[in-house]
Amino acid sequence: KQPDYKNLKVFGCVCYVHVDAALRNKFQDKAIQCRFVGYADEYKGFRCYDPTTKRIKTSRNVIFDEHSFDNTNEMPMTIESYDPWTSTQLFNADPVIENDVPQSEDSERAIQSSDMAQSENQEDPTQSSSHHENNNEEQSNDAHRYSGLIYSRRLRDRDAHSEEDNMPHLRRSQCIRHPIHRWVSYDSLSLDFQLFMAKVGKEEEPTSFDQASKSHHWRKAMKEEMDALHECGTWEIVPRPHEKNVVGFKWVYKIKYKPDGSIERHKARLVAKEFTQQYGEDYDETFSPVIKMGTIRVIISLAVEYGWRLHQMDVKNTFLHGDLREEVYMEQPPGYTKGDSHAWVCKLRKSIYGLKQASRSWFDSFSCKIQECGFRRCPLDHSLFIYRKENIFTLLLIYVDDIVITGNSEKHIEEAKVLMMQNFKMKELGDLRFFLGVEIDRHNNRLTLTQQKYTLDLLRKSGMSDCKPVGTPSVLNQRLSAQDGELYEDPTQYRSIVGALQYLTFTRPDIIYAVNQVSQFMHAPRDTHMDAVKRILRYLKGTAGDGLVYGKSENITTGHQLMTFTDADWAGDPDQRKSISGFCIFIGRNLVSWSCRKQNAVARSSTEAEYRCMAAGTAEVTWVRHLLEDIGEKIKTSMLMCDNQSAINIAFNPVQHGRTKHIEIDQHFVRQKVEDKEIQPIYVRTDEQVADLFTKGLTKERFWFLKGKLYMVQNHAQLEGGC
Repeated sequence: KQPDYKNLKVFGCVCYVHVDAALRNKFQDKAIQCRFVGYADEYKGFRCYDPTTKRIKTSRNVIFDEHSFDNTNEMPMTIESYDPWTSTQLFNADPVIENDVPQSEDSERAIQSSDMAQSENQEDPTQSSSHHENNNEEQSNDAHRYSGLIYSRRLRDRDAHSEEDNMPHLRRSQCIRHPIHRWVSYDSLSLDFQLFMAKVGKEEEPTSFDQASKSHHWRKAMKEEMDALHECGTWEIVPRPHEKNVVGFKWVYKIKYKPDGSIERHKARLVAKEFTQQYGEDYDETFSPVIKMGTIRVIISLAVEYGWRLHQMDVKNTFLHGDLREEVYMEQPPGYTKGDSHAWVCKLRKSIYGLKQASRSWFDSFSCKIQECGFRRCPLDHSLFIYRKENIFTLLLIYVDDIVITGNSEKHIEEAKVLMMQNFKMKELGDLRFFLGVEIDRHNNRLTLTQQKYTLDLLRKSGMSDCKPVGTPSVLNQRLSAQDGELYEDPTQYRSIVGALQYLTFTRPDIIYAVNQVSQFMHAPRDTHMDAVKRILRYLKGTAGDGLVYGKSENITTGHQLMTFTDADWAGDPDQRKSISGFCIFIGRNLVSWSCRKQNAVARSSTEAEYRCMAAGTAEVTWVRHLLEDIGEKIKTSMLMCDNQSAINIAFNPVQHGRTKHIEIDQHFVRQKVEDKEIQPIYVRTDEQVADLFTKGLTKERFWFLKGKLYMVQNHAQLEGGC
């Protein structure tokens, strides 16, 4: 039987798409004139481009005029680079420009054919310089010749881009449709911070010893590191023991910046490979307190509320201050070997970076010294140290070798710096500007936390710098399953990207749900899971500079107002049918804590799922409350916002019944906090429930509405990209 070609139509021809009677009145046309651009992938239908609405329509009821081509400039240069938004449709609440017109295989073939034709013309030696002058006419003819595909550029501001319009058009194979620079903007930042961000990241950090050894800056940094190690007597050279484990090492390179964005120094670290250590032989106890991210945000919020300065200090050769109790051997660094490196190794006397027990040794040394200076360790977070005497109040945060100090007395802060410098080798970095990969921009009574440099580095390392942005990090109502799709070919890459995304949630609560979803499949990622990761990266490209905004509240002298939003997606996990809990906590208008996680047990009703979520939110806000009280702050009110009235009634109703007896512990915990007046459950309408952002995929309009309620800065360019 011969194949049937009756459904094959001429690409780019004029077509008329039928409009259903329910979508029109009797005075409107029964069909819309469009352009044929391809076929539907999942079902039978034709894809037609409507130049009026700038959308692709898919329909079976189409009449074709295969001999007519409407050669207007309404068609985008490529189908996938089409941008549906016009210059008058930009607004701050939804600045991400999402492509509603996906790429079709037919358009790819037509474009490739056109490129081949242009390439043949360019290789013809008889071509003269007039070829470029008639470039637009030739492209139009080529487009008409190859199925009527028209090349055109859609620019939002033609006056601002007039020079680009006069330049000769690039072939598609040479053009980046969505260059990253069109999506990065510093307009909403203060002038000082704009200068800072413009300088940060200009020089790339090497990733290997071979790369670093080619630069005199990094050679000098490595020499300084080795001199410091020898000065402290970190190791001695001994013959290689055959019965002992020898730990490997690697060089890590970082650039330290001054508050104005200029390079303060190039920093090289010799780091041991902890994964080569063996338990019971070269390490035993490894636990070391690490500051909670919520604590950092709470302290920053207080500093903004009271107008305190945030000072930053860096500890030189941090882990060299800790004594090593175990017997540990390490390979000799290349370029600094003594004798045969295969026969001689380093026997460590003091801990160095990378060892499993190094953090514990350093923290014990620092904790003892700082408490001798009058500070006390906070029982709720051991990495927070508090000094209070009469009217003097100082807070000190430590995260490995980075220290942040703030308080109401600049004089005491300077005294504390002097005391620490007497005991440890430290360097003062001025006002807090760049901390743990987070950019801090402070201007008047406003402070923003962003991770723009970290986001751009992640896009570059994952090969997604030129991807097409989308408006949301997750698909509407999509639930990932462990059984969907085929196993992903490179699980190591998947785990690396997802791990980086988890750290990005420090300032990006808008991606917490999407990241939580893809984090559940680290053991066996599949193609569908990697597609979800790529969508998050595409969303991040369009919002690379977004972050949290902290500001002052009114009447904080009477106490702080805590507000907790909780929400649950009942049976949201398709594999185990467990519910998804999400909550966020505000101090005044400043967002300090949020969470999205799967519940431990299966809920038998939506009320039970919501009540478990209330218990999780209550536990977190109780911790925040106690932290503020330990610091010495007053709490005015603490409200728990929930959109499930049954769950709220359980919190007040002392009568137990069949629906709640299996959540008795959570029930008593929440009810006790209610009776103690530590929290006040309040009903909130579903459309005003901010925590809805943390439990499910939403539409773009709903997503950006709730994102605005998180007080997130929208610091990205509002330009069309591509060509």
